[in-house]
Amino acid sequence: MTPEQRMPKAMAIEAELLDSGCCGLAGTFGYEAEHYDISMQIGERVLLPRVRSAARDTLIVADGFSCRQQIMHGTPRRPMHLAEVMQMALHPMAKQKKKYVETGHTQDEPGYPVLTALAGFGALVGGIIYALSRSVRKDSR
Repeated sequence: MTPEQRMPKAMAIEAELLDSGCCGLAGTFGYEAEHYDISMQIGERVLLPRVRSAARDTLIVADGFSCRQQIMHGTPRRPMHLAEVMQMALHPMAKQKKKYVETGHTQDEPGYPVLTALAGFGALVGGIIYALSRSVRKDSR
């Protein structure tokens, strides 16, 4: 039994490990246009139907980035990483009425307001420099 399989048991979580083989995405394979259909067919063998049929209060856990992406592409669920499940166990939230259990516990993508502002400022400065350089070229003709 691997540590990833022992951890839920140690946390008193009833877990089922799917014998689905590869999820189908396999890194960048499923992102390539010529492989997308076969990628989804592989996912549809076992993994995606089982995730779709899982109860709303069932946590969907996938540690691999590719597997999480494939589940999000093929189902309405957002799988959690085992570390997120551990965080949820350590810091339980009050029950919320959410569509799926993971929605109330996963974090939104972080915002980067400073970087966004810097990128906007950089684009503005770049535009001014471009306009000035065109103006100087016109004047020198």
